[in-house]
Amino acid sequence: MPNTVLFDNGAHRNVLLEDFGLGGLAVQANQHVIVHGGTGMILDPGGHKIYAKVLGETFSILRDAKLGHIFLSHQDPDIVAALNGWLMTTDAQAYVSSL
Repeated sequence: MPNTVLFDNGAHRNVLLEDFGLGGLAVQANQHVIVHGGTGMILDPGGHKIYAKVLGETFSILRDAKLGHIFLSHQDPDIVAALNGWLMTTDAQAYVSSL
């Protein structure tokens, strides 16, 4: 899968995961993986249809870093539907607004 490195100074990286919309069959959620030191965070990991691909790409970007955080910008299924998979396969904490 293609991705775009938006920032990388060696200690801090922001990578935009792209093309997970499955040719228009799913909504592109604009997933970002942010790595700072030895800890990473994924923003808006997406739904069930793309879970395996996004998980694999995330761990490829993390390299030796640990996924510590999952940030959900809102509670739409296209953003949050696969959250149970992320919580079951990682030790990451999930964050979502109470609104």
